[in-house]
Amino acid sequence: LGVNGVGKSTTLSKVAYYLRSNGLSVLLCACDTFRSGAVEQLRVHAQCLDVPVFEKGYGRDASGIAADGIAHAKASGYDVVLVDTAGRMQD
Repeated sequence: LGVNGVGKSTTLSKVAYYLRSNGLSVLLCACDTFRSGAVEQLRVHAQCLDVPVFEKGYGRDASGIAADGIAHAKASGYDVVLVDTAGRMQD
């Protein structure tokens, strides 16, 4: 959790590396549908870690993507789903 720019995506990738190093299968779920480049950033991290990314692009409902990603992970037998979100503060 955190506001924009604090390193959520990078931290999520570090957690993915740790989990994968401990024998768990990990799926990253790209739910920051607001920030330009967010999905691409997660793709780069995922490629370096050899971890798949579940994504549906920009301008969509983030909670819907998360739900679909979790359903996909269950159906595909992943151990862990890590959801990358937008860091937006609500007034």
